[in-house]
Amino acid sequence: MQTMALRRPTDNCAHTEESSKSFPTWFPFRFGKENAGPRTDPDLTAHDMIPSPEQIWMCKESDLNPDVMKTMKCVLSDALEKDDEVPYSSALQSAFSPRKSSASPALSPQKNISIIPRGERRTKRKERAVTARPAQQASSPPSGTTRPQAIASLKCCSRTSSPPPTVRTIQGKRVTIVSEELKVMVVDLLTPEECDLARCMADDHVRQVNESGNRVPTWRTLYTYTKQDLPCGEVKNLNTRVTDGIMEAVKGIVGEAFGNPKGAAKLRARSWKEPHLLLYQHLEGKPLHTGVEMHYDGCDVTWNCVLSKSSEYDGGGTYIRALRKTVRLEQGQVLIHPGELYHKGCDITNGVRALIVCFMDGFDPKIKDPSSSSQDNEAFEENVRMY
Repeated sequence: MQTMALRRPTDNCAHTEESSKSFPTWFPFRFGKENAGPRTDPDLTAHDMIPSPEQIWMCKESDLNPDVMKTMKCVLSDALEKDDEVPYSSALQSAFSPRKSSASPALSPQKNISIIPRGERRTKRKERAVTARPAQQASSPPSGTTRPQAIASLKCCSRTSSPPPTVRTIQGKRVTIVSEELKVMVVDLLTPEECDLARCMADDHVRQVNESGNRVPTWRTLYTYTKQDLPCGEVKNLNTRVTDGIMEAVKGIVGEAFGNPKGAAKLRARSWKEPHLLLYQHLEGKPLHTGVEMHYDGCDVTWNCVLSKSSEYDGGGTYIRALRKTVRLEQGQVLIHPGELYHKGCDITNGVRALIVCFMDGFDPKIKDPSSSSQDNEAFEENVRMY
């Protein structure tokens, strides 16, 4: 297998090991020495290894030219349609010989892979779908889409299939069980008036501190990935009027969902920082804080409540990697999930999104994240669900 020398369009210097760290992790080749070889992560599959044309940049000294790149993409996409879990390494090795080219010539496709006309290839794929995988044929993309769009659609169809959520009434509240296995829930909890009250109390607190000339911090960084945090305990009466009620409701709902009310009653805020207000904003003249990268909280149970109306911002939502979907809440809804699940705060592109977030300990849900970093894919984040 050959290595590739790749470079972003904006790079004016030779590619280095340090600069390669920012290159997309899904690309099957690693940088550095010429004989470094391909990545061999065991859990990388054809699904994760199909790059789009916009994501591939090739420099003049590349070992493979664009024609060979197209051939490689065809091989991987065909492997995807045949088997959901085909390792990318075996797909490539079946198409390309391991010999080293000289002076960057293209590997001869005729000697390494039989080229089938596009129309005939499409016909063969349809025949395979009808005989071997009728379920996939029913969810295949329309013929008018481009090849990258079709591949992305196939990936989403095959990877995000899950049973429909169930709706229950627990302690008088509507609870949508997004995942029974992972215990991910959305609760209709606060009224719009309660959400507006919490935001007004926070705004009044910040204004009073600024007017007093006091150097007491207001919005600040409390955790590694966030930049606009404010402990609810610092806002006068916010806990007693709003967040204490959320905490008690979460305990009861978690207890019912797990069938262990006594165990869930032991849940408590992890530290003095909890619960805390979190502010995402994308406004001119304001500190930019649009989202949070992939992480896990490390607590037993996490909940967050959206205080903003959905019309106040664009984008946003909580992407949960194990579900391969983004949960977008309406005002007053609360998302509850085990703290061990990897998730990220999707970026907002405009406006303000205010939340209350809380990390709780005292009741171990005994749920570990079954996903891995090789499954990170921006296409899955576009699978948005509202409940």
